[in-house]
Amino acid sequence: MRNPFKVISEEHEQRRLEKEQHALEDSRRLQEEEDRLNKAIEAEENNIKEQRKAKEENEDKSFIDKINPLKIINEKKEEKIEHDERINNVVEEMKKQFALERQEIHLKRERLKAERQGDYKKSVAILVVSSLVLLIAIITTLTIVGVNIHQENERERQEALIVERENQEAQDRIKQEQERLKREEEQKKQAELLAAQQAEAAKKAEEARQAEEARQAEAARQAEIQAAQQAEAARQAEEAREGTSGSSGNSGASEDVSASYIINTNTGVFHTPGCRSISRMSSKNKQSYSGSRQDLINQGYTPCGKCHP
Repeated sequence: MRNPFKVISEEHEQRRLEKEQHALEDSRRLQEEEDRLNKAIEAEENNIKEQRKAKEENEDKSFIDKINPLKIINEKKEEKIEHDERINNVVEEMKKQFALERQEIHLKRERLKAERQGDYKKSVAILVVSSLVLLIAIITTLTIVGVNIHQENERERQEALIVERENQEAQDRIKQEQERLKREEEQKKQAELLAAQQAEAAKKAEEARQAEEARQAEAARQAEIQAAQQAEAARQAEEAREGTSGSSGNSGASEDVSASYIINTNTGVFHTPGCRSISRMSSKNKQSYSGSRQDLINQGYTPCGKCHP
């Protein structure tokens, strides 16, 4: 028969060792649960991204739908809601799985503890029966042992409460980190959407500006052509009033005189070098010419209605 005192001493030592081992196992299991949860969340997010990519490749969107900001915002909101629901489902499933695993571990520990305490209780009973002479000492010993057990159980209960509180704090930290990541993702999406809207507005403003410049250039060209035509008509009317062939011959001779002119290649109007219209002329449309006035008219150019070259 084993020494009852030795059995009791071994029971206390075994409890102490088990407490340290359980604390170490609980700490390791908490870290493993956190890692598994993060991996599950990461895997689910990868699945979401792949499914969205496949969906986008299979969807046949029109150009209007692709640039419609309201539709884009609604799609982003729906994707955000779906993303949050799926991540929350993963977190809840993992929490349920962790709870079941903890319950199984707790039941296993209780079962082993109960099996071990069977020998412990037997030893105490044998000690009581076989030590009547030392009844007072046995009662005192049992009282001390009971107090120690009660204190040990209370200590274990307190430690269990501490572990549970630490687990809850760890879960709260995980939840806060997930919420922070969600907020950052939402802010990033809002910034990308705002940048896209600003780029589209700038593009439209640039197109409107270019269209306005083209319209103004065309209006200026038409005005110059009209002024040149009016000047030419006035000149021809003046020549007709002068009326003599000799006078016309002299005019033709003067037109054959070589001179310097500035040609606007955009409007087809030529000017004298001192004309005020030259200062408003674009350098890419400005061209110098040296020759007779009649040659320019024969080439299809029109004299300016302001400087009358």
